[in-house]
Amino acid sequence: MSVPQLPLALRYPPDQRLDAFVHAPPGAVEQLRALAQGPSRDSVYLAGPVGVGKTHLLLATCAATEAAGRRAAYLPLVAAAGRLRDALEALEGNDLIALDGLEVIAGQREDEVALFDAHNRARAAGVVLLYAARDIPDAIGLGLPDLRSRLGQCTRITLSPLDEEGR
Repeated sequence: MSVPQLPLALRYPPDQRLDAFVHAPPGAVEQLRALAQGPSRDSVYLAGPVGVGKTHLLLATCAATEAAGRRAAYLPLVAAAGRLRDALEALEGNDLIALDGLEVIAGQREDEVALFDAHNRARAAGVVLLYAARDIPDAIGLGLPDLRSRLGQCTRITLSPLDEEGR
């Protein structure tokens, strides 16, 4: 019986920091920095199209969490699709878990149930979940109504593409 390979915890690239993010919505960087610094009951959901910096903010928040002496993990969901329960269980014990590309598991019932269960366990344990997806929970094709409801309760930060001046 082979054991499924899970993503490894990697150090976060030095250019992926909260201070390096350009054109964040007002208060967004401060809110993510506060999540990294200490206990919070809030989970945050970053929404925006490809290329707006969702991954940058997830990695930067993980780096800030570790700089604050806390444990963080980043998981691109494309790497765990089809075996999300195992991947999420392997990340338990972190203070913050960043889950990137939520739309990848949309419509995959087992993965959606695994994420719903992990969300509930994390909330009970005081673990912060930081989600990122291309759109809001109701628009990415999630089939599990309870999961859509939980994600809809997250604090939402919507990112927009940079304008000509911002680029």
